Amino acid sequence: MRALTKSAVLAVAATVACTLPMGVAAAQTSPFGSLGSLGSSDPGPETPAPQVTVSKSADISAAGETITVTGSGFSGAGDGIYVGLVQDDKFSVTDAAAWMTTKWLRSTDIVGGSWSAAIDVEAVKAGSDCLVNACSIYTIAAHGSSDRSQDTRTPITFAQPIVPAGPAVTVSKSTGLTNDEEITVTGTGFGRGGQGIYVALAQVDRYSNTDSSVFHSTKWIKPAQIVDGGFTTTLKATAIKGDANCYENACAIFTLADHNTLTDRSQDTQTPVTFAPPVVVPTPTVTANKTTNLVAGDTITVSGTGFQGAAAGTGIYYGIVQDDQFSTTNSAAWITTAFVTPAQIVDGSWTGSISATALKGTSNCYVNACSIRTVMAHGSTDRTQDTRTPITFAPLPPANAVVDAPEIENAASVHSSSDSGLPIAPLAIGGAIAAGLAVTALRRRV
Repeated sequence: MRALTKSAVLAVAATVACTLPMGVAAAQTSPFGSLGSLGSSDPGPETPAPQVTVSKSADISAAGETITVTGSGFSGAGDGIYVGLVQDDKFSVTDAAAWMTTKWLRSTDIVGGSWSAAIDVEAVKAGSDCLVNACSIYTIAAHGSSDRSQDTRTPITFAQPIVPAGPAVTVSKSTGLTNDEEITVTGTGFGRGGQGIYVALAQVDRYSNTDSSVFHSTKWIKPAQIVDGGFTTTLKATAIKGDANCYENACAIFTLADHNTLTDRSQDTQTPVTFAPPVVVPTPTVTANKTTNLVAGDTITVSGTGFQGAAAGTGIYYGIVQDDQFSTTNSAAWITTAFVTPAQIVDGSWTGSISATALKGTSNCYVNACSIRTVMAHGSTDRTQDTRTPITFAPLPPANAVVDAPEIENAASVHSSSDSGLPIAPLAIGGAIAAGLAVTALRRRV
């Protein structure tokens, strides 16, 4: 029996189907399978289209960030793909210069159609500006391939950078400063382009951005110390340097670009500061109730003002000294000495007394210059309490001076005293002679 051809079988099947109810005909099968599958072809699963995701697609830092780009559905065929950032209106599959950043993924980097790459992106680069133009992460088949099946575009946007309002400075204290007081200086809006700056105090009418000698005090703020345009430092507020004087003239805290960019005036600021009037420390002064024509044994009242009081710590010595024998450490050189304790000095003032003594050892205030001196006590090296108040003594009578004796009109008429049997007149004359001899002896000593 001759076998039926496929067309014959189909014809027979069609005839049978016409004679059967529809439900029965639909259930019949042919030797080649169900009738519904005749002549059909199965294309298999569809190839997925390439897709890309990014770890961050908006508000990316304009200064630059690294984002992770992940792809799936890529063929991995040929030379792989390029992935990178492009300004949309400059996109090109053949001009690499149009791309702001590019990374090449070889076919071996694409596993099962998937890959991942870290891409550095920044808003402005190589003539492209993503702050004012639309930009995207693109993928294309590598090495100028004409295969457009690997092309994708994933838009991204950048955050607008915060533009500093300009350098500005604040200080922890700007008025009533005391000499060498430390103040805190804080700046914002500095350090554009990695600049360092100087912070300095100067008299305004002497300020110079090229002569550092005009600065009373200075701090160098290095670029690494300026974070997001800000810095904080301390500065010693020195009121006087040379003949520059902030007590009497206008002064300010200045900032200026450091020695690397001295001609750049964008970092210049001026913040006025003022100083409280200086505290005038009174000069120690001594007065005495009598300083001339002193007589040995006189009581001299000595008063002092402007002394350091309890701050002196050790108190002071005062006394009479022959000027050419004065010593702050040898007490034997002093003719007289008295001690004023710190507790006796009230508001810098004190009062004491000493006996007017002209002679001691080799010291002689009758013929040599002498003074009442003060010094810090106990051998102190502090000379701030030293004073000198000159004194003089009344001269001694001359060695040949005639001493007046009582006038005796008639020695013969002078009676003796009591029962001594000695006349009074000779005793009086002898006393006068003795007094004269005593004065003569003193003068010889002098």
